[in-house]
Order: sequence, then C-alpha cells, then structure tokens
Amino acid sequence: MDKFNGFISELKLNPNIREDWRNRYILGMDEQSKTLVYCNFGEKGSKIAVSLPEVKKAAVTEDFQENGNIAGTKKILENLALRIEFKSPAKPAIQLPIYSAEDYSDLLGETVIASKWAQLINQQLTN
Repeated sequence: MDKFNGFISELKLNPNIREDWRNRYILGMDEQSKTLVYCNFGEKGSKIAVSLPEVKKAAVTEDFQENGNIAGTKKILENLALRIEFKSPAKPAIQLPIYSAEDYSDLLGETVIASKWAQLINQQLTN
C-alpha cells in the first residue's frame, strides 16, 4: 500500500475510486484528472498510469486452457486481464493482469472485478 501511495503521490493523483485484491493488485481512478492507475506488486510487478482521454475502450480478456478426459472437456481460466485500447493506432494496446492461474489456484471474485473496472473505464470515456 505504501508503494501505491508513493506512486500516486509522485503523479499528483488522488484516486476517488480504488480497489485492491490479494494484497498484490490495486486499481484506482482519479476522475478529476481522468487517470487510471494500476499496480501489481508481484514478481513481475508493474505500476502504470493511463490518461483516460487517450483511451478508445476497455475490455475484459480471458485465456482458457482446455482439459479433456473421458467425462468431457473442461475449460479452466488461465489468465484474466483488462485490455486497454488507445485512440492512436501508433500506441499499442496494453493488458493489465487481474488473475493468473500460475500465481493462484482459484478465483476470488476477479471476474467481477475485471467486468466492473471495464465498465467504470468505459463510462469515463463517454463523459
């Protein structure tokens, strides 16, 4: 949490909407400065700030692995992320990881978190 506070302080941001999960991830939105912030404090940690006026849309992406056996095929969620696409074709889309089966064996509401944040971001784009 201190690293997050240091990050937003450096950027002079004050996220009025914020969510953290698994003591590892934090998403925040400063509606006044129209900025999304994302922090992942895991092994491959990252701190990202995104200017929402540059964003075209946000969407949830899911990668599944199929496990087949005699009883049938079962899809298992491998990765869940927010995909941020930019208005400028020169700026590549970014993925903000929400869940990885490599790090956790079960979901703890991450699908709801991803959907909620995609919706929050897209709402800001229409304002």
